[in-house]
Amino acid sequence: MNTLSFKSFDQNGGSFELLIDEVSLAEQVDYQDSLIPYWIIDKGIPIFPPIEPAEKTSERIVAVCGCGEYGCDCLTCQVKIENDCVEFSDFKRFGYSPVTDKTFKFTKENFQEIERRLAADAEKIKKSFENKI
Repeated sequence: MNTLSFKSFDQNGGSFELLIDEVSLAEQVDYQDSLIPYWIIDKGIPIFPPIEPAEKTSERIVAVCGCGEYGCDCLTCQVKIENDCVEFSDFKRFGYSPVTDKTFKFTKENFQEIERRLAADAEKIKKSFENKI
C-alpha cells in the first residue's frame, strides 16, 4: 500500500501538492505541474470537471497548470473506492491524453483523512480572504 499526503504552498493565494510515499504525485507520473489551488477544493480532491455532481464521476483533478486554472491544463485520474482500498489510476492530461499506466493504492482511512484535511485547509484559506474584504 502507498501512503497519500499533501503539502501546502503560497502559490496562487494557497495551493496544495499531493504526495505519494512523500514524493510529488506529479513527479511520479511525469507531469510538469503539481499544485491544486484552494478555490477548486470543496470536499477534498476536486472532481473533474469541478461543476459535475460528485456521485456522477470518479475522475479527480490531482494537479493543475501553474496559472491555477484547471481549464488551462490539469492532470486527472480515476479514483476507485472498493471496500477498504482506494486506487488512483488512468492518469490523463485534462481528462483525455493518457500520461502513464501507473496505479497507486491507499487505505480508505488514509484517503478519507487526506480528503478531510485538504477540505479543512482550503476552507481556512477561503475564510482568511473573506475576512480581509
